[in-house]
Amino acid sequence: VEKDEREKSRQKERAERNMLQSGSSTRPDKSSRWNQSEDSQENLPNIDEPVVLILLDCSHSMGEKLPIATGGRSKNWTPETKLDMAKAAVSYLLQKIPSSVYLGLRVYGQGYDGDPFTDCKQSQLLIPPGKGNRREMALQLREIHPYGLTPLEYALRKCMENDLARFTNKKFVLLLADGSDTCGGHPEIYVREFKGK
Repeated sequence: VEKDEREKSRQKERAERNMLQSGSSTRPDKSSRWNQSEDSQENLPNIDEPVVLILLDCSHSMGEKLPIATGGRSKNWTPETKLDMAKAAVSYLLQKIPSSVYLGLRVYGQGYDGDPFTDCKQSQLLIPPGKGNRREMALQLREIHPYGLTPLEYALRKCMENDLARFTNKKFVLLLADGSDTCGGHPEIYVREFKGK
């Protein structure tokens, strides 16, 4: 099983590199709300109110469809992509997470410039952690499409060192992704180091 998972991860990385080399991906429309400011002057929550930041993978591989297991084998494919299913999961959470919870949304891999230096820093805080933002978050989800690389460590750093740094409450990052960092990062090492701090 581990061998299969490693091979799937390698295939995913190769597919993303091939996609970038072929130049088949396009960037999000500049008129969309991707350029929303990452700064927020919202009041900090009370100490007993948790803060949850959803981190959503929007890399090119999230556009793949998933197989349906039939009779122990995967013969058919779902009409939904990985990103469609991740959006459905987030939409479900928006209904279930109590309104007392400060909730935010960050994405990564949502853009593609053809420059690895830029593409490996593609991450955007779409909704700063706060209350009363569920409807806005649902609208933002509709605009998200799979585009670029997978700068997972970079996005995690932005979550912990920027988005959640000002909060002293219990903080959670909820990651929805389909695989490993394709920008040379080591998110598992970063998480261990951060926990040590």
